[in-house]
Amino acid sequence: MNPRTHTPEEMKAMLRQFIENRCRGRENSMKLNALARQFLTDRKAVQAAIQGLIADGVPVGTSKTPPAGVFLIESEAERLAAANMLIRTAVSELKRAAALKKIPLGDVFRQLELGFVPQMGTGRP
Repeated sequence: MNPRTHTPEEMKAMLRQFIENRCRGRENSMKLNALARQFLTDRKAVQAAIQGLIADGVPVGTSKTPPAGVFLIESEAERLAAANMLIRTAVSELKRAAALKKIPLGDVFRQLELGFVPQMGTGRP
């Protein structure tokens, strides 16, 4: 696919119209990849447009569990579920960052020199 270049404002306007017409409520959510194909662009452009719409006050939600995707929030329950998913994701990222900050680089470099790099989560090479 040759991504088409839309200005951020064009992308937001197109995405808003599409979501308001086709993705009302979580049951009508659409995956990011499908939205990117719809607008002949990439996921990053769609994600940026979603962030812009939310900043503009448009109630756009995302869900990682089926039906996964992007949708126009239509109820208080959907709004809370979407906000809680973002909070869980943020907490997970903060924990990962904290763990990364604790890894002494000297140990990592010595492991690389010896050819020993543990598999994530197993402690085994």
